[in-house]
Amino acid sequence: PAGGARKSQLHRRALELNPSAKVQNKLLKALAKTPEFPVLVLAVKYLDNPATAETAALAVKTAAAKNPDMGGEIVASALKKAQEVYAELAKSDADAGYAVDEIKGLLAKLPAEGFAAVATDLAQWSAVTADPARRATMKAAALKRAEAAAAKAMQQSWTTADGTIAYAGGEPSTIAAPGTYENFEFWIDCRTRGAAGIAVRSTNRIGLGGDAGSGALTGNRTHASTPAFDADNADGEWNTLHVKVVDDRVTVEVNGRTVTENVILENTCAPGEAAYASGAIELLGEGDAAEFCDFYR
Repeated sequence: PAGGARKSQLHRRALELNPSAKVQNKLLKALAKTPEFPVLVLAVKYLDNPATAETAALAVKTAAAKNPDMGGEIVASALKKAQEVYAELAKSDADAGYAVDEIKGLLAKLPAEGFAAVATDLAQWSAVTADPARRATMKAAALKRAEAAAAKAMQQSWTTADGTIAYAGGEPSTIAAPGTYENFEFWIDCRTRGAAGIAVRSTNRIGLGGDAGSGALTGNRTHASTPAFDADNADGEWNTLHVKVVDDRVTVEVNGRTVTENVILENTCAPGEAAYASGAIELLGEGDAAEFCDFYR
């Protein structure tokens, strides 16, 4: 529900203000009611503090239990730490022993694959010179010049600090995350007071911000190119996107609400041709300053 997603975001931002342990526990308990991957990632940070460990362990356990398909090393590590918390509590609280057994069962069934953090070190990212179709037609000299210009724009416009990748605005510049992907899903937080974008499989554009709101395949000509509704928070606030790409279909949730559902991914680089089977995830700086963080694929 929209209300739950929005409340979850507000709780997460409130925790960033480093309130008292009493308030932290209240916020973590509230977050456990919206058990998604970002909540698990956040709760892990509070497992090492004895004053918040039990509530954080509850949030981790609940997120994993409510999402049995959510696996991988991040989830496994979080569950193991939560299990240690409950094991210590079980020395004086019999009910905590049940939680230890529950987590043991979750770990036994945990899928091996899952979300992993995408590097925020820009040394691992690359400047995007042009879309694949255009690159294929460029002569060597022209391609070399374009690559140099793209690298310069990336150096001037993109920075990273404290886990946040920032585009300063001004000259348009696109950068690609490490690797290429076929079918995949990812989480990312974004904010801009204007408009920006995310490309999937090196093509098309999931719009961010703007008058219509985030989450649509804005490059589509035949299929839906606007979000079902505007689910964005106020300008300048963070928006959480959950994107799934399966074959030629894309689903996008913005702040917990599905704004694009199973929409065909058109090939905007070569109109009329099928979408590329694989490609990069790219961040598009289009003139307005934008920031990206908590990127997990």
